[in-house]
Amino acid sequence: MLARTAIWYNGGWAGRSEPVISLPADHVVGFFVRAELPSGAGAFAFGGTMDSTTAGRARTFTYESAGRELFGAERGEGWPVVLLHGGLADHRAINLYLPTAPEGVRLITPDVRGSGRSIDPGPLSWSQLEDDVVALLAHLEIERAVIGGTSLGSGIAAAFALSHPERTAGAIFIQPMYAGPEQSPSPAMAAGFAAMHAAATEAVERGIDALAPLYERLPEPIRKRAWAVAGEFDPASCLASTSVYVSPDQPLSEAAALSQLLAPAAVVPGVDAMHPADIADLYATALPHAEVVAGDAPLDEVVLRLCRRAFEHPATAG
Repeated sequence: MLARTAIWYNGGWAGRSEPVISLPADHVVGFFVRAELPSGAGAFAFGGTMDSTTAGRARTFTYESAGRELFGAERGEGWPVVLLHGGLADHRAINLYLPTAPEGVRLITPDVRGSGRSIDPGPLSWSQLEDDVVALLAHLEIERAVIGGTSLGSGIAAAFALSHPERTAGAIFIQPMYAGPEQSPSPAMAAGFAAMHAAATEAVERGIDALAPLYERLPEPIRKRAWAVAGEFDPASCLASTSVYVSPDQPLSEAAALSQLLAPAAVVPGVDAMHPADIADLYATALPHAEVVAGDAPLDEVVLRLCRRAFEHPATAG
């Protein structure tokens, strides 16, 4: 049963207690759904973008990593910022947070391996996802960048930043969910991962339409445009990705490890059981130079402040 739907529009969001929409679908850039699992087993959350194309708004490219051709897109010019999307999504999900690149920012949004057009039936690992960021920067000839992500993508960003501090000018963690095996996953997170994995398993058996129930309670105009994105996913890649979600491995041994990251950082806490605010609190406590940002703050301004700290005043990195 759907407990809450939030509709993002023009860079902001509006929460609804019922799955209704008061704006024309063409004015909505994305959606966020919190779905209760049956029998009180917990809840999971996912989001997506209403934009089913990147033509005209992004420069697209492919690059190679570990024998696979991966896909990416970029917008704008200036300070390089890499943002990694969350699970069961692709690079277009970043449009939820940044519909356009902030002025003076080169916004780079790859399809994470096993997602979107970065097809890989697996098996996948956190270390491989981290190595893909190395390959991405090498392909784009970028020495240092702000590295960040949302949800699952924030875990990849954290692992990269700790392993490659010399390449990390700054870091941004949006709705982080991983804080080491002693802190995560919570029962709600584990139940959500299991639900996604079950849907992906069924998709391999009978086709990508098996993911459709995840979207069925969305209002009709949003559901159709959201499914135009999700319906393009590769079932085997979805299964490979969700297999990482349900595995006991995590991108961080513990949140305290982030104390080693001396680059400036920003943390945007989550607001649901899959992205508990206490995980963001652990990040903010551990990071030596972190700005904690309210969830409704304009993210373009957050990114610009972080870029200025990272590139104009690098001494803040210690």
